[in-house]
Amino acid sequence: AAQWIKANDPPPSGWSRRFDFDRLIERRVELAEHPDACAEEAAAILDVAARLIASDPSERQWQLAVGLAIPAALMPHHGYNSLFRRLIELAPRLAKVKLLTNMALSGDELRFEDVAEGLAETLKEAQTKPWMLISSDGYQVKDWLILLPFTDRPSAASQLILSLPADLRSPSFLEYYMTGLSVTPATGESLLFSLAEDDNRFYRSDAWRTAVLKLRTESAIRNLIELFSAGAILALTDHDWYWAQELGALVTEFPATRSLLIKRLSTTQGPPSHTLLHALAKDPGVDGLLLLVDIEQRWKIRCADWQAIGSVVTKRVPLAGHKDTYNIFSVAAPKLRKELLARVTSGDRSDRAAACLREIDKLRDEHGIPIDDERHPDLASGKTWPMINSLIAAGTQSS
Repeated sequence: AAQWIKANDPPPSGWSRRFDFDRLIERRVELAEHPDACAEEAAAILDVAARLIASDPSERQWQLAVGLAIPAALMPHHGYNSLFRRLIELAPRLAKVKLLTNMALSGDELRFEDVAEGLAETLKEAQTKPWMLISSDGYQVKDWLILLPFTDRPSAASQLILSLPADLRSPSFLEYYMTGLSVTPATGESLLFSLAEDDNRFYRSDAWRTAVLKLRTESAIRNLIELFSAGAILALTDHDWYWAQELGALVTEFPATRSLLIKRLSTTQGPPSHTLLHALAKDPGVDGLLLLVDIEQRWKIRCADWQAIGSVVTKRVPLAGHKDTYNIFSVAAPKLRKELLARVTSGDRSDRAAACLREIDKLRDEHGIPIDDERHPDLASGKTWPMINSLIAAGTQSS
């Protein structure tokens, strides 16, 4: 078993195997593609386990059979479902959770009743042994909680979670449960958002934030945009900068969500969410950058920085043979420059549209002017650009 695991599934460094569910989706895909797969090593081990409990086994033989099945469960093991069923039904609680965990790690779908019964037994024992909820941060309970998303009835977990004692429903105690939900987006997404709807402490939780962002689904991003727009998260979170960085990266990955982000920021009645502003600024596009300039002008919030502007008017081309090294070229932005010029008023330091145009000119001086782009933003407008007197005044004010 150790040889197979080392060759096919080495454990991650610095992280306990029982919580290594990052490859679970990949394993379930492999299992779906090769449902009849069974590793030779697994067959050899499980055949021995089957012989141990073939006829009137002793307690010691049961223990040995379960002990053999635990590492074998990590490997492809088609054809041994009935054996695993017998072992699960008769294995002691601590061995059973290890067996079920390895089965889940291999891609198997667990029976909800097995996990629910194991959790109930653990909580019942903890009534007379309260140290079980304190020792090593209550790992004996958490080991069962993390298995709930990998059962045949994951949605039933929400009611089970609500039935837990209040101190076991805290974000910190449910951290590993949320980790499990994050790698099962088909059902985990709705359960993660339901947790926070029922208890807004989860909005402040690093584990909840990490799990929700790890879903990497368009619907999850849209839900987050709506929550920030409504103020549900912004009023509570202590991690606004992290939210902005990670949400901005996901909006770039799922560009269809940018239109919703722009819509929510443009229709807000009060000061817009700083998190959403800075998320948009990571990759705003033309319409998003124009909105950021308008918001800066109206609310005096700095958000259209040189990086936001550069993401629209320049293009990075990776340099072959060099890691994290790029050639940067200017790209034509006629619509953006025309719209910005239309917004220019005084042209001084307080004029954010003019400041944005000056930054574009600075980038074009550095990276070149695109062949198909005019030097003046909009000759037909009759507006002067650059506004020399205002430019001098802006420079004087900044010095």
